[in-house]
Amino acid sequence: MGLRREHRAFQQGDLDCLCGAYSIVNAMTYLFDGRIKRKPLLRTLLTQFAKQWPLDEWLTQGIDEIRMAHIIETVLMTGYYRKSFPVVITQPFNKRRIKTTRVVQEMQAFLGDNKNFSRVILFSNQYHWSVIKSMDENFMYYLDSSGVHRAKIDAYALYPNENRYQFYRDALYFIERDF
Repeated sequence: MGLRREHRAFQQGDLDCLCGAYSIVNAMTYLFDGRIKRKPLLRTLLTQFAKQWPLDEWLTQGIDEIRMAHIIETVLMTGYYRKSFPVVITQPFNKRRIKTTRVVQEMQAFLGDNKNFSRVILFSNQYHWSVIKSMDENFMYYLDSSGVHRAKIDAYALYPNENRYQFYRDALYFIERDF
């Protein structure tokens, strides 16, 4: 028994595909300075999903753009969360033909006037949902459930490319706290 082995603890995402849920919780917690109770929000997201689809699909396969739009609409834009924690959510690139450079410029402009921490961008690439809290010339800075803190902007494109992550136009949400 003298042998020691290194063991790494599992993190979110190792055993589940709930990064979409964690991203919504992280975005709302950031926007409302921790006043939202995280576990009840997570429970509400999962319960609302389970009313429409089998919950094991989200746990094992993740959430696609259509289902994410439904969850955002039914949880954040109605009822308790709309009344208690109002946000304005837009999808500025949905159904728009636009170049990657223009998307990045608009994202930087949206987050550039974020002095009071009232804006974030919820997005998905082909692997993962995450939240961008700020950007500079070269990097996007995340609130991410997997522990990633930043990524190079030029690592992303709008169209499939084997060397880049892909932005999905219908999976880019500009979220702003409604004062």
